[in-house]
Amino acid sequence: MMTAYNAQTGIIDINNTGSFGMLTVKNKDNSGNLAAPKTYSNYGITTSAGGQIASRAQKENMSYMKNTGTINVGGTSSIGIGHLHNIQGVYAGGTINVTGNSSVGVYTEVPTRPVLAGKNDDHGLANTSGKTVGTETVEVSGKITVSGTGSSGVYAKDTGSITLKDNKNDADADADNKTTAKIEVTGTKSYGAVLDGLKLNLEENTEINVTGKEAIGYVLKSGTGSNKGTISVTGHAANTDTTPSLGFYGEKGTFTNEKEGTISSSGNYANAVALVGNTTTGVVFNNKGKK
Repeated sequence: MMTAYNAQTGIIDINNTGSFGMLTVKNKDNSGNLAAPKTYSNYGITTSAGGQIASRAQKENMSYMKNTGTINVGGTSSIGIGHLHNIQGVYAGGTINVTGNSSVGVYTEVPTRPVLAGKNDDHGLANTSGKTVGTETVEVSGKITVSGTGSSGVYAKDTGSITLKDNKNDADADADNKTTAKIEVTGTKSYGAVLDGLKLNLEENTEINVTGKEAIGYVLKSGTGSNKGTISVTGHAANTDTTPSLGFYGEKGTFTNEKEGTISSSGNYANAVALVGNTTTGVVFNNKGKK
């Protein structure tokens, strides 16, 4: 069991370059290589390279990172919550302020390791709760403000996945995490959400609002994404015809704007959707909602 928890009254300030507020990382041996896998026959498991943070069948014993307080990302090339090694659950609630340049509020590049209902945990104990213990993606339910230049609210890369959650009426959400994800992008050439991994989805009632110069709400570089919430862009006064702001920008992968979803643009030189992929790069945009 390993946990990182920033409670509602907690404040984490990040002022240095290349720094993290919360972080999971893989272990290395004395030669700098990933720690070798180990087999535990009594539990019937073999750990992954780099070590393994144990997943437990009981919620009170699970491993997780959780923010319900405030994380201020003021450093350049820094990250508020960094998910670089698998852990059972990641809950990004509270408030994350990204004022540093080239920085990210919530970043993931690996899968989470929840214990599904009816499955055994890393100690061979069954999850008898009838519910998943942990998160199946990195769950974002807080408010993220991006005012730095070239920065992002959330970023999923490689095998990482993110869900913008509406927990207000979720009976399974913790009492200190019953909030709804909202990302505000005010920075120049900054982004609300970037997907260059597996999945990045917006649930109903979640929001990405863009007012920054030449900023973008959702960037699809690769992977599969969807929107049941609202992605709204208001063009900055300094935008130009060749440097607009965008609600959605797609290069490669598949994105679905669901029937509940809205992607809208207004203001000075702003477009709701821009697709630059072709049959070679393979971008697919399905619109079932409003844009």
